[in-house]
Amino acid sequence: MRREGFVLLMMALGCTQTGGWKGPPLLLDDTDESADVLAEEADPSPDEGDGRDLAADARVDPGPGFDAPEGKDPGGTDAPADPAPEVADAQDATGADAVDVSVMPISPRILILGPSSPGAPAIAAYLQDMLVGDPAFQSPVVQGQAIETGDPTSILSGTSLMYFFYAPDGRDTRLAAFTSPWDYVVLLDSPAFAIAYPEFHFEGVRVLAELARGAGAKPVVLMTWSDTDDTAARGEVAYRVANGTGAIAVPAGTAWAAARADHAQPAGRDVFVAAASVYSAMTGRDAAGTGVHPAGFAADEVAPLTGHALDAVVSEAGRTHYASPYDGVVQTRSLQAGGDFWYMDSGTSSEAAWHGLMAQVLTRDGWTPHGTSIGYTNPSKTFDTACQSNAQPSFAARQYLLLFARDYSVGADAIRTAGSQPDLQVQVWDRHADSIPVDGLEAVGMMEYKLTTWHDEAKSLGLALIPYHLMFAKLKTANSTLMLTSDGTHATDTVNWGLVTMSIVSRTGFATYTGDLDSNSQLASQLGDETIRQLSTLSETGTYVPDDPAARPAFP
Repeated sequence: MRREGFVLLMMALGCTQTGGWKGPPLLLDDTDESADVLAEEADPSPDEGDGRDLAADARVDPGPGFDAPEGKDPGGTDAPADPAPEVADAQDATGADAVDVSVMPISPRILILGPSSPGAPAIAAYLQDMLVGDPAFQSPVVQGQAIETGDPTSILSGTSLMYFFYAPDGRDTRLAAFTSPWDYVVLLDSPAFAIAYPEFHFEGVRVLAELARGAGAKPVVLMTWSDTDDTAARGEVAYRVANGTGAIAVPAGTAWAAARADHAQPAGRDVFVAAASVYSAMTGRDAAGTGVHPAGFAADEVAPLTGHALDAVVSEAGRTHYASPYDGVVQTRSLQAGGDFWYMDSGTSSEAAWHGLMAQVLTRDGWTPHGTSIGYTNPSKTFDTACQSNAQPSFAARQYLLLFARDYSVGADAIRTAGSQPDLQVQVWDRHADSIPVDGLEAVGMMEYKLTTWHDEAKSLGLALIPYHLMFAKLKTANSTLMLTSDGTHATDTVNWGLVTMSIVSRTGFATYTGDLDSNSQLASQLGDETIRQLSTLSETGTYVPDDPAARPAFP
């Protein structure tokens, strides 16, 4: 990879040089061929240890596609060029304070990334029509791009913003839009994905927000929506993620819920409400004032929908959406420094490698390590009731701080209760599949499947997730020459440093010492540390960000 591409990727990953460098944005290198193309037709070999069915991943279709609206010239050529455009009054028709559009770009360039259904291209077309109809703007450009990546019948695919960024197949082409200048980049995740996996929704927003800033743009999180009563939960996720990444939040989901409360809405109205929500957040005004009237809409239909969009923007601007730190499946606990550290693993050679490096790292960091390996009792290497019985003598003798395995059929509370281990953290990691190419590109290709599957297990059983595939995706994106495994089965020493760092940070909250490591192992450890801290808080700083309406990023 040439220097320019490497620097921008490191910025997007949140990496630093000499502790905290954030250099000027550089463009992606279109000639980079470091991300090899994955063979989409090839199913990965079954994981030697997880015993899961790696058949095609069934995905929820968020809804039917929508036709783009008809309206004024999408290029904005019919907007007046002379005299200078008028600026809106300080208040809109509702009396709400309007955004001072005199400080907005006169010819805004907006990129919208989101699922094809609900349609990012359709939202872009509606917003384009609204901006063209507003005399405060000239020649606006709004571009929509779908984020689905790969063959949806294969586990080498994804529907999320996170996968859109990391998936190696066709990556340079997908991200080519960021080589152009933008004023705003609007980020809409898959509605099913964002609400089910807030940690990975955050990661997608985080890395794309960094790319947006590199293209001169402000990132915008567009709240997702559904046809069920989950608006408050979606709003909490949207504002946590926006606050944690320094992005602007637009409450499209709140507006859509209000529109649905009026009456059942015809297909496609949700994306129109989303576009109107972005417009109202940008301007502080009702999009009905632009004269927008898409084909197929009834004469009296537009104003109520755009009114709900403006009302949501105004009401949510002063509302607090959460009042406590995030509590999810990725954890950062605390522990007093030094003293005995009892830990246990269940599994085979992969867990044995983790076990050995844990002892080394704990010793370097000032603890006295005491490790116990209990092996496995079934072909899938799942920690089951038989493993639990094998662990009981050790639990009866000592208080353990950490249990580590690749899969569980017993819940964390049951393990703690049966073993009288109140301080035990039960960690699960999403181990790579066996017999995959050593370069790890195929592992990155199946990251959404692996991460979401193990997230589901962690949530249902009360486990602490160690997001191994995400750590490696960051590592591979930062340095494409690094390998995942040494032999198709066992992780390299560099990758294991990232894995062990995640385990230690998750259980203790302490950073590991890496000053005498090679640069690649230092990078793996740094990314592992950041991954745990960021995902456990939904914050790029790794610390809790309150929802303070007065401190939120906002237009313009």
